[in-house]
Amino acid sequence: MQPRGAHPMEEQAGGIPGDSRYNRDLKPEEARYVTELVRRIAALLLLGPALDANYQVIRKSPCNWPGKTDYD
Repeated sequence: MQPRGAHPMEEQAGGIPGDSRYNRDLKPEEARYVTELVRRIAALLLLGPALDANYQVIRKSPCNWPGKTDYD
């Protein structure tokens, strides 16, 4: 017996019954957008170690901005 309000996994994976928005091929501009998005995510993941190392260096030598106090 399923918990109250639960849906079978097949329904969740299939989306909303009768909703045809997802039952089609991607348009060329949608495919380009997804490709660009995946490339950006991959670039960020590849930059991760360098960004982490840079952060560790900068963290050890903070800059004192003129006019700023510890209370701002």
